[in-house]
Amino acid sequence: MISLNSFTVLPGAETITSVSIAWGSPSDPDPSLDGLPYLAVIWSDPDGDGDPADAHVLGTASGVISSQGTDTFVVTDLARTIPGSTFFVGLMVNQVVGQFPVGFDKANPLFNRSYVAGAELGHGHGDIYDLTNNNLPVLTIEYYGLFGNWTIRADATFSSPFRLLGAVSQMDQGEVGPQNIDLPLSGPAGIECRSGIPGERPGTYKWVFSFSEPVVSIDDAEVSCGHVQRREIDPAYPYQVILYTTNRQCSEQYVTATLLGVHSATETLPSAAATMGLLVGDVDADGVVTRNDTNQVKDLRGQTAFYVNFRADVTGNGVINQNDLSAVNVHNGDRLPPR
Repeated sequence: MISLNSFTVLPGAETITSVSIAWGSPSDPDPSLDGLPYLAVIWSDPDGDGDPADAHVLGTASGVISSQGTDTFVVTDLARTIPGSTFFVGLMVNQVVGQFPVGFDKANPLFNRSYVAGAELGHGHGDIYDLTNNNLPVLTIEYYGLFGNWTIRADATFSSPFRLLGAVSQMDQGEVGPQNIDLPLSGPAGIECRSGIPGERPGTYKWVFSFSEPVVSIDDAEVSCGHVQRREIDPAYPYQVILYTTNRQCSEQYVTATLLGVHSATETLPSAAATMGLLVGDVDADGVVTRNDTNQVKDLRGQTAFYVNFRADVTGNGVINQNDLSAVNVHNGDRLPPR
């Protein structure tokens, strides 16, 4: 199921910092919801009409449902700057028959503000990148006879200086489309377990840096291990800078990519950097390739890549198969150094 709400940008609060979701229903608690994985999503509204038929994904972040049935908003960090005057915030979750994961507020509903889409059992996965390309195409919840609003909201900060909001390692994995591994700007580094982008030079990775203002130009870029292939400003979303690097010989290392001289229309950042722990085959992201990683790939063999299992698609071709198992086995025992 894909659930989303439409919002209007508040002047001076164009930068979203997180998505907050209240799960389940206090009147009908369902303990089976806790622990269920979900994907939080922010979409832009290219034509500004409040209709998500043309919604464009700006960013995603994964999480696990908690505090169901308590009316508690659970926060998922997801920072993006919204272009235009309207946008959408929501989520995708894999649920079974009888589960109702997303909270629903029936008091004083705002009509034509909450939407739903998705795929019924046997009809594949939900498509967040083209909401009309779903077995259940995106429609208002009123269409389905529901009157209320999803308990999903966006958290924003007011006007702030030009800065780096976040970074991800992104890879298109078959039909599921882009899958992101978050590269936190502080704390433990995100671990990239995939062997590189299919169709590119071996060991090629795509870094996506997100900024609080549109980027006009970048002077240069460097990487602590490997080579910079190319850099570009996303023409569809100039708040993002894309960097391609070749890091074939860099497994078992922490790799830092740095943009040098990042210019907005009014300000310049001398540098903006993100770090990934590059450890091919580390499906469970614990910093070492072990039998547990092998067993995860074995258990998922035959599945197509999706937001809940994409790390097991080590070769990045969209299908979890023997090639992924072989890739994990080759790197068995590899580990990241202490940091």
